[in-house]
Amino acid sequence: MTNSATTRRPRVLVVGLGISGIATALRLHRLGWQPVILERAPGRRRGGYAVALFGTGVASAARLGVLDAVGNRLGPPVQTFEIDRSGRKRKGMGLPDLPGGPRLVLRGDVENALYSALPADVEVRFATSPVAIAQDDRGVDVTMRDATTGATTTERFDLVVGADGMRSTVRRLVFGPHEAFLRPMNT
Repeated sequence: MTNSATTRRPRVLVVGLGISGIATALRLHRLGWQPVILERAPGRRRGGYAVALFGTGVASAARLGVLDAVGNRLGPPVQTFEIDRSGRKRKGMGLPDLPGGPRLVLRGDVENALYSALPADVEVRFATSPVAIAQDDRGVDVTMRDATTGATTTERFDLVVGADGMRSTVRRLVFGPHEAFLRPMNT
């Protein structure tokens, strides 16, 4: 019989405090992992662009328990029109007319809802970035640099998730320079 008080939860380092990083940390925490989130910015970013959540996005927010907190900025239904070059107007189709009942939100609405859902024992370290990653068959050693103090520390994790964008520091440290992975779409 195992004593749950002494059972070690696997540690996961999630790099990036955006929507994908927070959602990943939240889901892994619910599955029994102990997440640590690194964010290179000195604090949370605010605002963002408009996003329409359709079926999969709505279902994902519901599974994460944040659908109500995400909200819906879509106002009351309005009639939309299409006007051709000659000035003729005919009934058009707008966002509310699309199938699946989309929700119109700001990127920040989603991020705020997810961040608020993070349990208190999920550690978030701002102004901190990985500078070295070394994996062996028992885990991953990650050296991190705190941009505020300049201090570096190395910690052991069972898993590292790079949710730090298109020019991912995690990918660069593990696999090599961005140029080896990013290609223009027209070539």
